[in-house]
Amino acid sequence: MNNLNAREARIIEAVAQTIFPPDRRMISDAVDADVVGYLDRWLHELEAWERLQIRAMFMLFEYGIAVLKLRPTLRFTTASPKERDEYLRSWMESSSYARRMAFNALRSVIVLAYLASDRVQEEFKLSLGDIDHDPMPHLRTLAGLAGSLRDGKGEAKLGDREYRPWEPPTAKEAPEPFTEPGEPAPERPNGAHVHPKGGYYLHRQPEVREFADYTGDMTEQCDFCIVGSGPGGALVARFLAERGYRVVVVEAGPVVRREEFVRFGGHALSHFYWDSGLRTTRGNVIIPTMQPRALGGGSVLNSAICLRIPDYQLQRWSEEHGLRELTPEALEPHFDAAERFMGIKPVEDDVQGPRNELFRQACEAVGLNAERIRRNEDGCRGSAMCNLGCPNGAKLSTDLRGIPELVSDGGRVYTSITVERLLMSGSRIRGVEGVAIDPKTRKRTHTLKVFARCTILAAGALASPVICQKSGLTRDPIGGNLRMHPATVVAGVFDEDVLPWYGATQGYHSLDLLKEGIKLESLWADAALMAFRVPGMGARFKEHLSNYRKIATWDAWVSGDSSVGRVRHIPGMPRASIEYNLGVGDVRRLQAATIKLSEMFFAVGAKSVYPGIDGLPERIRRPGDLDRFRDADVRPQELPVGSNHVYGGMSMGADPDRYACDAHGKVWFTDDLYVCDTGLYPSTPSANPMFPIMALAHRMASELSELY
Repeated sequence: MNNLNAREARIIEAVAQTIFPPDRRMISDAVDADVVGYLDRWLHELEAWERLQIRAMFMLFEYGIAVLKLRPTLRFTTASPKERDEYLRSWMESSSYARRMAFNALRSVIVLAYLASDRVQEEFKLSLGDIDHDPMPHLRTLAGLAGSLRDGKGEAKLGDREYRPWEPPTAKEAPEPFTEPGEPAPERPNGAHVHPKGGYYLHRQPEVREFADYTGDMTEQCDFCIVGSGPGGALVARFLAERGYRVVVVEAGPVVRREEFVRFGGHALSHFYWDSGLRTTRGNVIIPTMQPRALGGGSVLNSAICLRIPDYQLQRWSEEHGLRELTPEALEPHFDAAERFMGIKPVEDDVQGPRNELFRQACEAVGLNAERIRRNEDGCRGSAMCNLGCPNGAKLSTDLRGIPELVSDGGRVYTSITVERLLMSGSRIRGVEGVAIDPKTRKRTHTLKVFARCTILAAGALASPVICQKSGLTRDPIGGNLRMHPATVVAGVFDEDVLPWYGATQGYHSLDLLKEGIKLESLWADAALMAFRVPGMGARFKEHLSNYRKIATWDAWVSGDSSVGRVRHIPGMPRASIEYNLGVGDVRRLQAATIKLSEMFFAVGAKSVYPGIDGLPERIRRPGDLDRFRDADVRPQELPVGSNHVYGGMSMGADPDRYACDAHGKVWFTDDLYVCDTGLYPSTPSANPMFPIMALAHRMASELSELY
């Protein structure tokens, strides 16, 4: 054992065997799956604070049974199997929100380990082995929605609705020559290179400094210092370097290369995300929220959805926040430039897969329009690993599109450097100071100081305000007005295979309800991460998961207009405080979205649906059962909510007493300090957050080139 002591190993085995016990169907139990061994290795990869919390959670369940049973010497590990089962179910079914969430956290960790087992992967058919990265040529026979489709014989029907599968091309034409900026041509030796297996990758290059390159404290001078290499930071850096400025980018995360991307959620969480992927909010609800930490930021591990801010939302920003400069006409050339540069295009039909095709059919069945999602990618193979890292190099994340061009134009990038404070002289910001942190051990080593004529924070909606607060910029708007798109997931179970883990991660969405604050999408992430939508524990839970290949998952996010929070740096604490309260309006929108997605599932032949609202049936088998959901007075704590769409915190607006930044991204009451990340949004952009900040990055570069 690397991390677990003997007592901890016994606790985990007892808990895991209760959640995944032996059964008559001979499905692997927790011992067969070596849950203890996996968690021992995984805990070794976590950051120290998160490792401590996981250990404390197991101890809570070990000793808590003595209180419930009123037997002071009883421990979970010494209880009978029946007592263990009753005890865990008392947490799972508790009227206490805190106890239910604690159980969900416990179960999620166990599921993460269980589904990582090669034996379970084989039993549940979660993998195609060597062709996982390029599954679409095989998908028609493996994932047909009727028996005839599994044999490749034409069409099939679900109820009275006809299912027409997409046709994988028999001979795909060679793609057009790629001539947009960033083409891996001989005259651009520092750019993104073509990988022998297709797609792109970032090879080792001297101007992208990595942790192993640091041998002592460092100092830099430049025109622009940009903190963060995600969608906003990389693009504003690239557009400024293109204009001849000396640009330095400082990134907290390491360079992550495509061979590091694997189909296991636990690996992605511990390696590529802040706080080992276990970050949550506090407030009237506990919301999991994951922010990537890597060169390329969120663009490396999101679904690459590129959606413009609707005109009506820009009008609202003008009326409510005084952002009269941000008109559709003013922003159109910046959206156009960002779209050309990022190579944005609709998802191709031959990589949609059954999960996405079912979503399209379901929208049509209930009278909604389904649109192909537009993404920054070139050569998607439908591996559905966008949120784990594209193994094919097809996603044009900013480490592959933006950073290479920056370097080619003379820019420099420092990775694995966490910026801790601004260098200030009165109200003037002179640069930043950060520390190199080993991405494997998290050990702090050398320092970096960057002196710049202008500093741009693009570290994300949670990190940028914390950097300001650590530097003494503590006005209420800095870190306030934190917003999210609260999201929920609904799962539908079909008679035939769907294999939801193949096909584009998100291929279709419906924008018909966007003005009402609801966006519907097809979705996949990872088998372990999505298993939260499958209810229960014990033999029944195993049975549900054994039918995983027959499940489709769709999601909805809502505007967040009635919900608000704040992020605060608290000296001496290992993590920033993230507070967020889910408002009644968003609860009603999530409730309506859950009902709509459930109706859609039944409209295309689902035999049952998992809606996930506590206090209501965990599984419904007919559309009429939804009446209980329509009439229910759902509370925030009864909804399964998560969100990776985080914005605000450094909101822009006309009133310096209410907002952190002005309409150009300049931080009020400072000189030479700007923000270029989603923290700028004063309210929902009515779009997935990534692409609007890319357009604003182009606008900012244009404006700053006239000032400096």
